[in-house]
Amino acid sequence: MTSITTSNRLVRTPRRPFSSPTLLPATALTLAAPVVLLVAVNLAPPKFVFLGVALASASRGFSDTTFLGHASRYHEHVLSLWSSGTGIATFMGPLLYASLTTAGVKPKNALLSFLMVPAVIVLSFCCILSNHEDLSGRSDVEMVLEVETDLPKKKSMAAKIQEKLDLFMRAQKYIFPLSVFYMMMYLTNQGLLEMVFFPGSILTHAQQYSWSNTTRCLGTLISRSAHKFFLIPNAWIYNGLALVILIVVGTEASYHYLPSEYIIFSLLFLQGLLEGAAFRTTVFRIQNKTTEKEQEFCLGVFPVSLFLPAVLAGLASLPTHDYLCENHLYAQ
Repeated sequence: MTSITTSNRLVRTPRRPFSSPTLLPATALTLAAPVVLLVAVNLAPPKFVFLGVALASASRGFSDTTFLGHASRYHEHVLSLWSSGTGIATFMGPLLYASLTTAGVKPKNALLSFLMVPAVIVLSFCCILSNHEDLSGRSDVEMVLEVETDLPKKKSMAAKIQEKLDLFMRAQKYIFPLSVFYMMMYLTNQGLLEMVFFPGSILTHAQQYSWSNTTRCLGTLISRSAHKFFLIPNAWIYNGLALVILIVVGTEASYHYLPSEYIIFSLLFLQGLLEGAAFRTTVFRIQNKTTEKEQEFCLGVFPVSLFLPAVLAGLASLPTHDYLCENHLYAQ
């Protein structure tokens, strides 16, 4: 840590091994991995499954909010590459799991194989990535004086809260349509899809569910990696199509009228294309249609606004899943 004195005031500039955008995801992943390990090898009570899922979700939440909160400082192509990276990660996990279990690997062993991923990530943060170095050539005194000059007058707490609320409400015209889409998507995949089963298929019920999710994630990968293609100008287009998919999957879970699982695979692939396109469209609209001051807050709150639809869809999925399981599953 170094110390500098300006205007009879001591200013300390700490040296940290990690910047804040990388520290939070690394910490969350480090916490999630041991719990997943305990659940996978049956060393923890079944109730720890919920803790493992919660920590895994928290790791994603930390990553998204931290990165997007700072994305306004990066070149716009960084967001495009990040979107592609999330698409690859979204696809590779289900693909590997479905492939391993279809090949005969036990689900427990398949889960254990994924523990290398958080280990590699933590290792990269600790040993591979270098700390940021200031290459501007300016002294610490010059930079502190510049910051002090640019600092606005302090606002009251009430004014700050009101300003954030106003920004949040203005951001909803970009975020709310995507929130509706995510709620329908989660309800389709977590509440209905598991109840869809084709007994004449060469795949087991569990394998059909795994490959349905893998197909959807393939669509997400393609659309998130398509740079400026697959951008949907009207936000309600993808909501209308998502509603159609929800209805088809829901009626199939109830009446089992479709002749082949490949119809469901095709619908889920379309849903993945829509998810990636809707996500990219929303991010780029925020980036291009908000001021520089608003971007950091809007992009930071953007993933947070998607958590509530996920929770609501999960709550709706519980009674829906139970009803279909008791009355319609295996009815054919």
